Amino acid sequence: MMMKPLQILMPLILIGASPMKAQEVDPFAPASLVKEISLNSKLKEIIIPKVEFTEIPLYIALDFLRTRSVELDLSTADPAKKGVNLILHDQKTGDTALTLKAEKVPLGEAIKLVASLAGLEMVVQENVVVVAPPGAVKQVKTPQMVKEEDVAAAALRAKLIAITIPSIEFVDTPFPEAIGFLAQKSFELDSEKDENKKGANFTLAGGKPAPETQITLTLNNVSLFDALHNTCNLAAMKFKLESDVVVISAVGEE
Repeated sequence: MMMKPLQILMPLILIGASPMKAQEVDPFAPASLVKEISLNSKLKEIIIPKVEFTEIPLYIALDFLRTRSVELDLSTADPAKKGVNLILHDQKTGDTALTLKAEKVPLGEAIKLVASLAGLEMVVQENVVVVAPPGAVKQVKTPQMVKEEDVAAAALRAKLIAITIPSIEFVDTPFPEAIGFLAQKSFELDSEKDENKKGANFTLAGGKPAPETQITLTLNNVSLFDALHNTCNLAAMKFKLESDVVVISAVGEE
């Protein structure tokens, strides 16, 4: 099957997805009348209109995201409470050069992308986001954080099951292109009326390159969830739902 190539700016990142709309709050309302939201919610609801880095050092990229988190935070009228605390665990990694291009990306996803491109991970703690080498910082989740992630993952699972793809025909289709097709369909076939909430975010665990395994698969009237499951199986890959993101990794990887 000849398929139109998707413009994938990096491996399996935010392909055909559209993020949540930022919370609308009157910036002139008294601080006492504005309901504060959790750090986890800020990472999802603060939307960065455009990110474009070309060989930019990691520390500058993080400074950019930290600044934009303050400028785009509508959840509070108190300047001291705007944005997120974002720190780099190992300063030696700060000079790592990054190239990234993305649009309308949630703050949390932008930080994950930047971290993964530097071979690092994002760790969300109660009041701070840490970018660190894998395993260097223990993630301690509060009950509220766990609850929010569980609710988001359940909603994403329901969406993947509800979306039905009329026809899939992959013939020696590279795995990244197959996943790109499914991600595109997640947007096109989502019944969600809010354009900013359509589709699903896809990412590859650890920012590793996607395998070029070729997929041959024919399915009709199949749920997006089952289509994703079968496609991953054929490439010896798997997926799990982390909060509101589909995370794809090789079988055997944690």
